[in-house]
Amino acid sequence: MAGVACVVTIFVPPGTARTSVAMLGKFATTIAFAIVYIFTVEQYPTSVRNVALGFCATFGRIGSIVAPLVLLMGDYYAALPYFVCGICSTSSGIMALFLSETMGTQLPENIDDDENEDNEKDLDSGQVNNDDETNTTDVESESN
Repeated sequence: MAGVACVVTIFVPPGTARTSVAMLGKFATTIAFAIVYIFTVEQYPTSVRNVALGFCATFGRIGSIVAPLVLLMGDYYAALPYFVCGICSTSSGIMALFLSETMGTQLPENIDDDENEDNEKDLDSGQVNNDDETNTTDVESESN
């Protein structure tokens, strides 16, 4: 929604309507930024959750540092900052659709739990994990 509002702002004439659409985009961006912190911690096992959140927050803050530079693009083409922010917001929203759903699931406590869960998903989907077969073959050839 934030990305769409940013792109639509390009086509709305200056005035109250443009300010309203831009504020709607800002509102959606603020909500998304708050939700990212909650969603991030659910994606990682407990043993690495703090490190993962810190890593993601660092890149979020780097984005905050770079954001004023995007505004300077308006010196070359007035609509460019809106377009860049809109494309970034829309693409990140689309990519978020591919993240796993955590509602009603047991969150992994450590990395091994997370890897075992991934292996079970592979078995359910009919995929074969070649890593396990390679490791077994390597052990057998070393023992001979």
